[in-house]
Amino acid sequence: MRYFGYIILLIVTLLIGQSCSDKVESISEDDTDIQHHATLVLNGSIVGYESSRAQDYNWRDGDKIFLQFFTSSDSRIRGVASYNAQLDVWNLEYNGNLPSGVSAKCEAYYFDKIIDNYSEKINSSSVYEDKSAAYIVENGVVSVFAILSPAVGRIRLKGEPGTKFMVFGFSSITSYDIYSNSFDIKEAYINSEISNDGYSPYFYGTFPSEENKQLFLELKSGTNTSHTYSQYLGSNALSKGHSGYVTLPSEIDNNGWEVALIKGSKDLPFTVAEAIAYTLSLAANVESDRDVYFKGRVVSIKENFTTTYGNAAFYIADDMNASSDNQFYVFRCLYLGNQKYSSGDLLQVGDEVVVCGRVVNYRGNTPETVQNRAYLVSINGKTSESAAPSGNGSESNPYNVAGVIQFINTLGANTESSQSVYVKGKVLSNSTTDATVSSYGNMTFDIIDNGYAKTTFRAFQVYGPGNQKFTSVSQIKEGDEVVVYGKVVNYNGISPETVGKGQAYVVSITGGGETGGGETGGETGGGDISGNSITLDLSTLGFENATAVTDVNMSDGTVLTFGSGSNTTNAPKYYTATGGVRMYANNTLNVKASGKTITGVKLTCDSYNGTDYVGNDTLNGKSGSTTVNPSVSGTTVTFSGFSGAELLITNAYAQSSGGVQLRVKTVTVYYAE
Repeated sequence: MRYFGYIILLIVTLLIGQSCSDKVESISEDDTDIQHHATLVLNGSIVGYESSRAQDYNWRDGDKIFLQFFTSSDSRIRGVASYNAQLDVWNLEYNGNLPSGVSAKCEAYYFDKIIDNYSEKINSSSVYEDKSAAYIVENGVVSVFAILSPAVGRIRLKGEPGTKFMVFGFSSITSYDIYSNSFDIKEAYINSEISNDGYSPYFYGTFPSEENKQLFLELKSGTNTSHTYSQYLGSNALSKGHSGYVTLPSEIDNNGWEVALIKGSKDLPFTVAEAIAYTLSLAANVESDRDVYFKGRVVSIKENFTTTYGNAAFYIADDMNASSDNQFYVFRCLYLGNQKYSSGDLLQVGDEVVVCGRVVNYRGNTPETVQNRAYLVSINGKTSESAAPSGNGSESNPYNVAGVIQFINTLGANTESSQSVYVKGKVLSNSTTDATVSSYGNMTFDIIDNGYAKTTFRAFQVYGPGNQKFTSVSQIKEGDEVVVYGKVVNYNGISPETVGKGQAYVVSITGGGETGGGETGGETGGGDISGNSITLDLSTLGFENATAVTDVNMSDGTVLTFGSGSNTTNAPKYYTATGGVRMYANNTLNVKASGKTITGVKLTCDSYNGTDYVGNDTLNGKSGSTTVNPSVSGTTVTFSGFSGAELLITNAYAQSSGGVQLRVKTVTVYYAE
């Protein structure tokens, strides 16, 4: 009897846990190069599934039975028996020396359908086994005594003919390796359809957990997903040898299904392993019918961004040491917010990313995203590089930085706007020299929307208030809020900025470059700190890349404790690219002395691609009832003006993620003399 249809295999824990017992694992392999040929006599039968009618199994030409022979010399010999239907005989090949005239143990496996030979790739197949079979060799004939029974359960879906769906929530066998006598098991994602008889093909297997038999379902409308459901099944469902069916939900009755949050959605992204399994379930070169979300770490970058396309290609995995088979190719993906990359330095190996987009099983063997149909949802917890665009460019309602960039993107490269516009933002950095101000009276500086340090607009060669020349570089400081007026241009297609040579000017400057304010009792951190001190370089502690960091002991007994704070997604982690610990939104660093009084803490931080990773504007410290606001100079963050046994530093941010990371490289603690 032959099985038709699209069959998926799953396997119970016993198959993996017992296929090689402790005794078997200790048995050595007979690696002789001599290949033997013999006739195999198969004594036994195939046992059918429970809850199904009896069956007679007719062997087909080319059927194979895989054998593991065990000998009294504690060796294991591999063999493959192939059926010749014309001669009604099994031909056996094996490497090694089987003892003659002695009955011994063997294991036998049969797959209804296979793709290739010794390292068996299994597709649309059931699995039968006998792990307690026996054999005897007499007069050159090998007799095997085996009752091959189902190693898996099976289930099918019942519903309206023609209904298309995807079903998942269980694992599948994808291959059997005769050399190691082991199976490769992965989560299954099955695209199928209800046939004219009102049933789908059988799906063979079991759930990963006997306690949580939850089946997931996506109903299709044409090529798109229309509804998503889940259902907890009974204890017998997909149990070893059990057969049954589940009725699809209908317009009249949900038949036990509940509307469900499906893996691969925004709120429940796939792991990389799940994304690979999902994509490989698609037909070759056919795009997914929906955007899927998946999360992993960047293990290598294949194509850096180009100014022409603004996309990048890289590989991600669940484990930084994952093999190539366990990596997903994010092919020509756009940056945060579905925007083009402005720099190849925005993505680094080790970064944790969430990707959203269409995926494709390229050539039937490579899971990847569709070119320019995917983008980064987050990177290291940061969910957007841009604030929401606002303003219309008028004096009463100036553009914010995101708004003016959105406007500039409507212009061609190097095409000046026809009218001057007003732009409001916060000064991120001022690259002007005293010589430039003295000679030309203009300045060049970058502005940002508050909390979004990677999306910048360049005020290029602008004059000061009243369209007058600047007289000192100190007139524009980091942290100042400014309004700039002038024509704008997308210089070379990658740099949004004002038109140069004094054709724009600063309308207003609101001081913000000096640190201060805060809660009652707060102290402004400023100036140098005197007294005894100790410094720790975090790059010298031997942390592996992307390692979560908690307690770090300084040599004098002071303890640095990194914590998640109110961030439930990302905890502080050490990165070799940073040379220190990355603290995300609302992460904390507690500095606690042992028998000493702390009077100051100074952090040196990472700077990358023009961004100083010195935390959010709302970064603060607390020592007892005193709130301490830091002073920031370049990449140095200083907390002073307090006295206590400990200081709790929080990279505070209004949202649960995003903002500017605090990338701590060294920590210096000052004590009262």
